[in-house]
Amino acid sequence: MKDISKILPGNPNLHKKAPKKNFPLKAKKPTVKSSKIIRTFDTETVGLGGYVNAAALCFEDGAVDLFSCDEKGELGEFAIISDMVKAMFESNRKNVLWYAHNLAYDFRAIERALSKSDYAFHFSMRTDDKFWRVVIWKMEDGKVTKEFIELRDSMALFGGTLDEFAKSFQN
Repeated sequence: MKDISKILPGNPNLHKKAPKKNFPLKAKKPTVKSSKIIRTFDTETVGLGGYVNAAALCFEDGAVDLFSCDEKGELGEFAIISDMVKAMFESNRKNVLWYAHNLAYDFRAIERALSKSDYAFHFSMRTDDKFWRVVIWKMEDGKVTKEFIELRDSMALFGGTLDEFAKSFQN
């Protein structure tokens, strides 16, 4: 796994600090950003913190891709995660955001499975030990390509459980 923050310092997909300006500032016309497509994913493990035994991708049209494997343990997890990430890249467009509730938990398995593969990761932190965003780039010949997927943590938007979130919509 490589830290790409030094490889791509000028990447427009990474957040940059706004430059300091002298006052008075001139107002700029507001720009309309393209809307994002929201998709979700989840992994299921054998016990808390165990190996992944199933994963799912949920698309905006209601379609669901399920991933599982007859292999158990590390080999099964690698096959499931590799297939899931491959499907995420194949169905990706630049305006897609992939959300997981508690991304840190799901990402542990992704990192284990992809750490020996040709991918690079960049983390956007919300606290010293919690991240709200991970960008995964494909690598070719040791260099980062333009292909990436963006994962986000829905817990940064709603800090409770998914059960609590669903109940918040009930009367």
